[in-house]
Amino acid sequence: MKKIIIILFIVYAVTSVFATAEADSLLSKLKSESESEKALTLLDLAEIYLYNDSDLSLKYSEQSLELCRKHRLDRSECKALKIIGSAYYIKQEFQKAEEILLKGLQQATEKKFADIIPEFQFRLGNSHEYSFNYEKALYYYKLAEQAWAESDQLVDVAGICNSIGTIYWQTSEYDKAKEYYEKSLIISTELDDLQSSASVLNNLGNLYFKTSEYEIALEKYVQALRVREVLGDSNMVARSKLNIGNFYVRIQDYDLALDYLLEASEFFESTKDEKMLMQNYNSIGIVYKRTQKHEEAIEFYSKALEIATDLNQKSVRGKSLNNIAVLYQETGETDKSLSFYKQALSFNQETKDKSGEATNLNNIGSLYIVRNEPAKAVEALKQSQKIAEEINDRSILLKINTGLSDAYFQMGNYKKTLEHFKAFTTLNDSLNSVHTEQAIAEIQTKYETEKKEKEIEILTQNSEIQDLRIAKQKNRLNIIIIIAILVIIFAVIIYQTKQKQIQTQKKVQAEIEKLNTELEKRVTEELDKRENQQQQLVQKSKLESIGKLAAGIAHEINQPLGGISMGLENIYFAHTEGRLTEKYLDEKLKHIDGYFERIKQIIEHIRIFSRDQKSVLFEDVDLNKTINDALSLLQTQFANHNVELSIDLSGENPKVSGNKFKLEQVILNLFTNAKDAVDEKENLAEDTYQKCISVRSYANEQEICLEIKDNGNGIPPENLKKIFDPFFTTKDPAKGTGLGLSIIYGIVKEMNGEIEAESRVGEFTKMRVVLQRIGT
Repeated sequence: MKKIIIILFIVYAVTSVFATAEADSLLSKLKSESESEKALTLLDLAEIYLYNDSDLSLKYSEQSLELCRKHRLDRSECKALKIIGSAYYIKQEFQKAEEILLKGLQQATEKKFADIIPEFQFRLGNSHEYSFNYEKALYYYKLAEQAWAESDQLVDVAGICNSIGTIYWQTSEYDKAKEYYEKSLIISTELDDLQSSASVLNNLGNLYFKTSEYEIALEKYVQALRVREVLGDSNMVARSKLNIGNFYVRIQDYDLALDYLLEASEFFESTKDEKMLMQNYNSIGIVYKRTQKHEEAIEFYSKALEIATDLNQKSVRGKSLNNIAVLYQETGETDKSLSFYKQALSFNQETKDKSGEATNLNNIGSLYIVRNEPAKAVEALKQSQKIAEEINDRSILLKINTGLSDAYFQMGNYKKTLEHFKAFTTLNDSLNSVHTEQAIAEIQTKYETEKKEKEIEILTQNSEIQDLRIAKQKNRLNIIIIIAILVIIFAVIIYQTKQKQIQTQKKVQAEIEKLNTELEKRVTEELDKRENQQQQLVQKSKLESIGKLAAGIAHEINQPLGGISMGLENIYFAHTEGRLTEKYLDEKLKHIDGYFERIKQIIEHIRIFSRDQKSVLFEDVDLNKTINDALSLLQTQFANHNVELSIDLSGENPKVSGNKFKLEQVILNLFTNAKDAVDEKENLAEDTYQKCISVRSYANEQEICLEIKDNGNGIPPENLKKIFDPFFTTKDPAKGTGLGLSIIYGIVKEMNGEIEAESRVGEFTKMRVVLQRIGT
């Protein structure tokens, strides 16, 4: 990092030296030039200082403008007006900038300076964009695009399409934004403009992230990062890491998110890039907030708010105020929280940030639910829903349906409660598909693999190292040949001396083999007998698990049965009232068919799980899917027993070799033991006690770990070493035989794994299963 900063400093210093030298040369020319020549030299000076010293640029361009008008240098006069307008734009004096630029555009149009006209239009678009007048910004951008397209200035067309895409992004017209970003990317790729390609890829990543298309978003972010690493653009690499960090925040991989965000933050702090630091601090604050580190979250949110206030960044101030409001809501300070939410809403409405406005209104609605003011909650949530549907933000709609379901429940309107709960369930299923999770993991793995392949390619291109390796290999080969010859000579010598001993040994060996054959036969018969007994015990344990889950399974089947019953009633009433159309009947029958398919899947899963699975049938097993299959049979039972369930599964979809139904039996048994533990503690608890069970999976290069933890009474140290012994149990004889953990131990060992227990009396018990991973 220090080397990068030094290089950037050197580049900046060298650039500044050359710019200063050029400016000094032009200033010296002014002393001997005529007025018309001075007008052009002053124009050159204004351009040099435009981005380094806008006040000095303004001074030189105004002097040039006066001389251009005096000597009727029309084209140069237009250029002077363009620089003056640009200088005011850089100084954020947008009204003055627009006045000057409009005057310049009018003159360029009258004089028919076709090459200058789109430059004025582009600058006017910039000025209107940063003053939040998106309608006028779009108008001027499209005029500039048309002019540059007609003159085949493809570089400028690519840039203006990127700007138009950003305007559509700001106004939440995401389909149009994608269209223009893709157009810009195609042109930049054709021109081999890597810098522009990376910028557009990054914008596309942000856009797909906003529309909840996470698989494509990560792909675009990673492509942008690759290009920026090739360019060696440290600033843009840091920006890509910020975006990838935000992506991992969204999919709740907070450790990985924090790694990327802190790397980006380190660079932005070193370069004092306040705008990027402001975004970075907000993202870090979100990570700390999600991980319940409220003090750290407040610290970073406040840093972001301070920078946003100094820079007058109203949209970011709105986000920072919203984030702080969320923290106050979590700590129970609802009055403070509501005040910050309303301040944030005001900023988002002023900047026309519809996504931020929808988020604020949703948060205000959730706060009113906490304050038991459901009518106000519904009003705020309905406003949020209208905006979210307009911009098609499905992640916000998911939260809104949850909030509306809760609000109507408080009001006792159970029909509306069910309606919004169903809407939430449908939307949640579409946003959390297994396919998307797998694709995300594949993209990340592909990026890391390609990165390593490039490093290997660079190393292997060094011919001197390769020659040295070949020489070493030749020396080793010669040594091996010499040793082999010596071994052969020694073997020939001892061969002759050993022949007699071998003859006698053959007779003894024949007798031993005969005995071994008989012994192996007996051992095989005994092992087969023990394996059959073990299989019977496993099958019995499996059927006992299904018996315990019977209530939950019945509930799972009862839900689609209720849907079928309701659908049939609707058809009957529609028929009796004469409203039964073919379209209505077809729609209802499709719903009913879906419910039948759900029942079929549940029964098929139980049938396959309960049948006898031979231990020799090994296959590649997806651990996360097996956990989810087990939870599908248990979640209702957990909910009915008021058990709070926490799920944290690895995003890599790790796989092991084994029998998936036996592995599911292991998971079911561990979950059942955890539930029994928290139920037992609840029965003995004198105070209020929240039953909690968590499941976690994670992986490294060789192993996969599964952890199931409960906050029950725990296991005494003297019993912890005995829990895997057959028939050892502390439960009542009617509740357990003591074979469950013994059978689990056998199944895990059969899959070449390990199982261990950790417990603290009165606090928790954690069961950890470690299995060998397939592939990397």
